[in-house]
Order: sequence, then C-alpha cells, then structure tokens
Amino acid sequence: MFLAHWKTVVGMTAMAFTSAALGGTIPPPLNQLLHTSELRAKGFDGQGVRVGVISNGTNNYPALRQANILPGNVQIYSRPTAQGDEGDWMMQIVHNIAPAARLGFCAGGAPEKTNACAHTLITQFHANIIVDDINPQPTSFSPTLKMLGYSTLHKEFPNVLFFTGAGNNNGGYYESSWVPTPLAINRKTYLAQDFGQSSGTSSAPYDRFLLPAHASALVMLGTNALPPFHDRCSSTNPFTRLVLLNTNNRILASVSSRCPELHAHFQNSRDTPRVLRIAVLLNRKPQIEQFALKLVAIFQGEGVSPLDLQYHTSGSAGNSATAPGLVAVAAVDPGSDYHNEFIDEPFANQGPQYMDYEADPSSATGWTRLSQEERFQQPLLAAPDRTIVAFPAQNAQGYVMRPFLGDSAAGPAAAGVAALLLSAHVPTTDILRYLEQGAIKQGQPGWSPRFGYGVVNADAAAAIAGIVPAPAIQQKHNGDRLVIFHPSRTFVQDHRWMIAALHGNTEDLNNLRRAAGKGHVNAETWMAFYEHATGNNIASTHWAWLASQAGQPVAESFLGTLFNRGWGVLLDPRAAHAWWLRSAQAGVPDALYNLGTTTSAGRGSVSNPVIGYALMQAAMIRGLRFPPMMQNMARVRGHLTPQEYQRAEHVAQGFASDPNSIPTPWSDTKD
Repeated sequence: MFLAHWKTVVGMTAMAFTSAALGGTIPPPLNQLLHTSELRAKGFDGQGVRVGVISNGTNNYPALRQANILPGNVQIYSRPTAQGDEGDWMMQIVHNIAPAARLGFCAGGAPEKTNACAHTLITQFHANIIVDDINPQPTSFSPTLKMLGYSTLHKEFPNVLFFTGAGNNNGGYYESSWVPTPLAINRKTYLAQDFGQSSGTSSAPYDRFLLPAHASALVMLGTNALPPFHDRCSSTNPFTRLVLLNTNNRILASVSSRCPELHAHFQNSRDTPRVLRIAVLLNRKPQIEQFALKLVAIFQGEGVSPLDLQYHTSGSAGNSATAPGLVAVAAVDPGSDYHNEFIDEPFANQGPQYMDYEADPSSATGWTRLSQEERFQQPLLAAPDRTIVAFPAQNAQGYVMRPFLGDSAAGPAAAGVAALLLSAHVPTTDILRYLEQGAIKQGQPGWSPRFGYGVVNADAAAAIAGIVPAPAIQQKHNGDRLVIFHPSRTFVQDHRWMIAALHGNTEDLNNLRRAAGKGHVNAETWMAFYEHATGNNIASTHWAWLASQAGQPVAESFLGTLFNRGWGVLLDPRAAHAWWLRSAQAGVPDALYNLGTTTSAGRGSVSNPVIGYALMQAAMIRGLRFPPMMQNMARVRGHLTPQEYQRAEHVAQGFASDPNSIPTPWSDTKD
C-alpha cells in the first residue's frame, strides 16, 4: 500500500518546521514541483470537483479538521471500519493542490472492498476523480479482482478519472509462474527458474549480483498456489531449493522448503567484492498451473545493490494498475530535482504492463481471455513523493511532520492536478491527453518505462488546453552543455577566508559570514566547510544546501558527502549519488571519485564496476591524488576483465575531457 519510511520528529505547536527538525533537507513545495502557479493565479482551485480517496483509514481526521489542516466537510463512508491514517495523508496532498475540491473517503483493503468503495464514492458522493493506494500483493494469476473491478467501473463510468500508484515493489521483487531451464551443478542437472524468460527479456537461468567486501546478503523466497486470488501457501507445493552460487556454480549457501519463506544468508568475509549468483532449483518439473514463485532479495551491509529482478509474465498482474482507464503514477524523488529532471524512486515499479483479459459480464467469471495480450504503457505519469504531511503528536500538542514516501503520495499529487484542470472546465476526456503532452520529459522523448510520459506539469497541460499562457519551464534538454567549473577569484578569496577562520582569524570569519549572508554562493560553500570543520553539521548542511540550490558544483559535491556520511542529515546514499553526479558533470574531481566508488559498489545506484572505475580514473586525470585512492582503484580494477579494463580506460578519457557525458541515472546509457 505504501512505503513505510518515516522520519519522526517532536511535536510542534505551529506548522512551521525546519530542515534540522526533519533530520534532513525539506523538499521543494509540491505545488512548485507540479507547476500549478498559473492555474492557481487564475483562480482555478478545484471548485466544483469531487475527489474520492481510498486508503486504509482516516483515524486522525477529527484532529486535522479541528486544526484546519483538512476541510470540515470531508464525506467519510467507512468510519466504523476505518483503520489507519494514510487516508489523512493522501487527502492532505489533494487539498494542498486543489483546496476547493470536495473530498470523500472510503476505507479499502481487500480487492472486493476497494472496488465497492470506488462504486460508493462514484454513485453516492458523485466523485469525478477516484484515487487509491491499495496495491495488493502481485500475483501470477490474472486478472486480479481489483483489475477486473476497475475495468468494469471504467466501462460503467467512462467520465470518471481513476488514479492509482504504479507500485512499490521494484528493486529486488520478482514474481512469476515457474519457467524451467536446465542448470548443471556438480555434474547434476537441475531445473532452475529462468528469470529472463519470465521477465520478458533475455534468457537467464539465474541472476547475479556484486557483494562488496565484508557485506552480507539476505535472499528471501516465497510461493503461492491455486486457486487464483488465494495468497496462502498450498501444502501441495513442491519443495523448492534456493541456492547462492559462485562464478563456478559451486553452492555457497542453500535452503529448502515447501511453503514458508526461505532465508538464505551469506557473509562475504573477503577484502574484495564477490560476484554471486542466485538460483531456484527443483529436482523435477512441477505442475506449472499449481505453482508460482515470489522472490525478494534484501541486502544488508554498506554498499550492496539490490537485484534487478522484474516480473512480466504473459498476462500476469505485474501490479494492480493493469486495467483500462486506470492511470498508474510512479514516484520520483523531489530532492533530486535538477532543471526539472528527477531520479525515480528505487522502489517504483517499471513498465510496461501487459493484460490478456477483458471484462465480460456475460461470463460466469466476469471476464474472458483475449487471443493476444495487450501492452499497456504504465506507468502513465510520474509525480513527486516525500511530501511533508501533518500528523497529530501523541501528546495531542502540535503535530509531527513526516515525509510521505511511495506511490501512495504520487497518485494523489496527479489526482490533485486533474482536479485543478477539471475546475478550469477542461473536458474529462481530454485531461489525460493534456497531462501526457504537457509532462516534463525525463531523459528521452515519448514514453519511458520508469517515468511514463514524464513528471506532471499542471500549467503546461493547461496551456495546451488554451487556459493559461505557455509556461517558461527551465528544463535541461538533450544536447545542452553544463559549464565546467573553474575556480574564480572570489572562490579562491573566500577559501582563504575560511582557512584563516579555522586558524582563529575572527575578522576573516566575519567577512565570510557577511558574504554568505548576502547570498554569495562561494561564501556559502566555504561556510559549509567551516561549520563542518568546527563540528556544526546542521549549519554546514544549511549552507551547502543553499549554495547547491544555486548550482555551485563544489557545494554539490560536499552536500553529497554529507548525505553519504549522515552528517547533519539523515543517511541517504541515493541523495549522495544524485548530488555527486551533478558536481561530477561539472568536472569536480572529488565528486568524480566519490561517484566512482559508489557506482562500482552499487551504493545509491545500480552497481556498475566499469563505469565506477572510469569515473575514478577520470578524477585522477583531472588531478586528484591521495593514498587510499590508489588502493581503492586497484581493488576495483582487480575485478575487471581485461576487456572491461580497456573499456573503462577509454570511457575515463571521455569523462575527463567532457564530464557532461557522464550518464545520468535516468538515461539508458550502458558501459
């Protein structure tokens, strides 16, 4: 349903809060990220629109209503059974974007209950928009009850817009029917699960991952069985063996079971990374129609990247959004915003989705199989998550401010923008088309498996509809060049002030403070270094964030280090990777090296030792030298083949001469 990743802070008597209170930097305002200013300036605020929200509950609605955080006229249809408060958070997002829209709520859960809630909100509350975050566990059987229910609702109510999350199961989640392939281990042949066949890609009987030195991996396996929609493990399931292999197919760890989740744990005691392979084995072919597989890889230890396991089986429900008329919204990290380009959240599901059924009321099951599966471009859109929402403190004094992660936050953001467009009298049948055309593209034209048609842009969609002028979006397009950083005289002078201040020169410290206080980015940068050196990491983060927002590359590199170490902010490897990337693309050697170490280890990004070593080598070419650097580079180089090393050396020359050629996380560039 949602991603539980909350940062708890003490209750406050007012709604104001600080970066330090949240344990990190505050994301930009949601309306700013969604570009709603032109629509809101013309008075379009959701007036006359009704948005129905389906989630787990609204336990804290009375307190939020009393505090005027949520309106007092929310219509709740499931008060006696509402359990939880995620509905409160979702409604806050919609209300923040479209404050005049009427809100209705119904507590979903099981697919039948979710579908009934949608029907109630449409027929009794007269909702124009439905948004839910009920993502039941994926199943290898299709159609799921939610998919079937929403397909029927779309046919019955074609003028209602349906939004949901794309799913939070990516980055190490795989589910599929068994697709066997022979695998020889110790001169014995087993039937192994073919992950590649089941994910619709190349054939691969087992997957592999790079386990860093002294790190550990926890690999989990689960099963489910017939009948469809039945998520309990059947006692008729065959015994399954989960194994970890080295590159020579020698078994390093193994566990077998019929039904329970399996936990295979392996500790890499070496001083160098190891390539491990994972396989799921059976001694004999199972009855495929009675056996399905769910694999989750959870890695523990610094610098371990998740397995890139995706599920796509012919006609199976990769997520609950594979239904006609249901718009899946993927989550992007708002803290990664750089010229309106974002990093997708690591847990967000990727597309496309496939469907091999259609609703058929005349059938006993309510559906019939299609002769050929249809491909759905889901997710359709992307929207920021990590929205700050209010939640009453336990002592009933003030509120806890929490960043709301997952597609549970992204779906309501898109629904709120749709409410603005409806209040501007945009026809329902045109809204999705305008949102697609106006979305901010992410690294490639057209539809993307991770971002859909792009990040929602309300004003651009309204401009296409002829309601507001075409917005001037400052977006980095393919082919634009980033300016390579060269220290200016001011940068050098401010650096001298910082060094003198560390040696006790109060006059130079005051000079530096005054310049930073006036918004001079170089002074802000060196104030960040000064505050860190004197033990004040909260203040250091403040200055680094200000300078980084202005695009100062050295500040961006330092902010990446703060996130990587958890100094003054919550430890966040993905944020560190994002800031180092920006700085590295401006040619800052420290950022190039740090980006290389994390890329090779898969910390904050997918592991790519070739690109990682190339980045480290590029840092050396641009002048960086220190003793541990040579040791670390030798360690990474030792795990490259001669061909990979030659490729890395070639790529490094390109990175060093043209840092803007460094691939971004959202591009499809491979080494």
